[in-house]
Amino acid sequence: MILTKDPIFPQVLNIINVVLIFLTGLVTYLSWRTAKKANELQLLPLLSIYFRGTSTRDRKIRIRNIGKSPAYNIKIASFTILITDVQKVWKLDLRLTGTNVLVPEEERDLTLIGTSNGKRANMEDYLVLFLDPDAEHERNRISLVMTFTNAEGNNYYSQIETGVGGLFIKPARRLDICGKLYLYFRRSWDNLIQGYYKFKWKFTQPYIKQPKRSG
Repeated sequence: MILTKDPIFPQVLNIINVVLIFLTGLVTYLSWRTAKKANELQLLPLLSIYFRGTSTRDRKIRIRNIGKSPAYNIKIASFTILITDVQKVWKLDLRLTGTNVLVPEEERDLTLIGTSNGKRANMEDYLVLFLDPDAEHERNRISLVMTFTNAEGNNYYSQIETGVGGLFIKPARRLDICGKLYLYFRRSWDNLIQGYYKFKWKFTQPYIKQPKRSG
């Protein structure tokens, strides 16, 4: 009986070929991903928000695109504050009116609309004071979210932090599943807090501290 053995060399050669094909595919994928990322950065607008004006009454919030590509469908989350003493929900909406697009190097004032318990109220100057990083009063830092779309139709979000210490805008992130979940839980938490206080206020009276009387 004659015993035959398969040669080892062809098997090793096959393994080497598989490894080379895998490495070639990996390098091609990484190159494609790097080129795609570079192109995405070229098309990513850079939105900057800042305050202008010297007095409280003429203090304005402006937005500017300092990137190389236009930004579309710009939205900024409303700023909400609960005034428990008088049982009020004060809200400031920051809107880009007109055509909702900012081309490179364009800047505009944001339209500010203030409401109290859902009703229009002329209190924009007072609410801006809470957001103003140059305001000289103690308050917690405030975080808002800005969303926008780039020229390819990709959606992004960025956080705006303002208050004591200055105003900072975090780098924009793609609004993928993780981003959408983050924004969803953020909105849900805010709605939960407001719902709790609105329910509580139905059974309690507003507390307004009265000045002390002399004599």
